[in-house]
Amino acid sequence: MGEAAANFCVEKRQWWDVDIPIATEGWQKWKSVLAAELTYDGWLDVQKAVLAVDNLRMTRGTVTGDISEPVAAQIVPILEDIKAGRFALVLETRLRFGR
Repeated sequence: MGEAAANFCVEKRQWWDVDIPIATEGWQKWKSVLAAELTYDGWLDVQKAVLAVDNLRMTRGTVTGDISEPVAAQIVPILEDIKAGRFALVLETRLRFGR
C-alpha cells in the first residue's frame, strides 16, 4: 500500500484516504526471514523501502486534502525507494524460483 499511496500523492497531488492504513507490520513479522534470504543489496533496498514508508506516513502526519508542488517533490524520492525495495523482492523471487 505504501507504493500506491505515494504514487497517488505524486500523481493526484492529494493525500491518500485516511481510512486506508499504510502499515509495516508484515516487515516486523518477516524481516528475519527476508534477511536470511535476500542478497546484501536486496536487503538494503528492502530496509530502505520500509523506512521510506515510515517517512511517507510522517510526512503526511494528520494532514488531508491537496498537496503542494514542493511536498509532492519531496515524495518522489520516497516513492523511488519504495519501488526499489519492491523490485529487489521481485528480483530475488525470480532468481530463486525462476518466475
